[in-house]
Amino acid sequence: MRGKAVVVYSVPFPAATWETARSEDVYRRAEDKGASALLVILALPGNFRVQEYTTRGKIPTFMLGMEDGYALREMIGHHGPAGSSLNAEHTATLQTYLYWNDIRQANTFTAQFWYAGGPERPTLQDIAIRALRSFGVPTYAAPERGAPPGDLSPLWRYVPAVTTTDFNMYFHSDGETPETVPWTGLEATTRAYAKIIDETNILELPDLQRPEEPARR
Repeated sequence: MRGKAVVVYSVPFPAATWETARSEDVYRRAEDKGASALLVILALPGNFRVQEYTTRGKIPTFMLGMEDGYALREMIGHHGPAGSSLNAEHTATLQTYLYWNDIRQANTFTAQFWYAGGPERPTLQDIAIRALRSFGVPTYAAPERGAPPGDLSPLWRYVPAVTTTDFNMYFHSDGETPETVPWTGLEATTRAYAKIIDETNILELPDLQRPEEPARR
């Protein structure tokens, strides 16, 4: 494949920016074999525009909607960059199911990844759990080991951090619209965060600090 543009078919795993091409290290493998460019067809019905995370590679990489990807079999056509209409906050979205050639929507919103200081800060974690439950914010049963990928990624090891985020079907795509981001979910998440802030503000500093690590021998 040296000097050629490589086309791959990639399935959301579970979201548009966490897909099988990424999990199977296709980006690096294509570059190592000398590919000059990589075109990734996103296996979601429709023609989503996706704002992909960096591949950290050295060759141009483009995400294509399924319709554009299939059209490549007949003609050459690039999708173009996603515009500024993307909603990249990911605090609520309708629950969706991939059913053959359709994306079917439920009448409720999806569970979110969450992190609240980790086991070293049990008081903060307890505040977050109670606030999220109080306002009906659905979450995974267990927290992440560290903050999910995002703005907190470089910070969570050093400062107390609370985050919830949704990495499902429409993540980082132009499918994140008022029709798929329910106001009820946004309201629930906003009210939960307000409660977390209020209760955290009355804590003493030691309740937020990590316990001192034992000295190495």
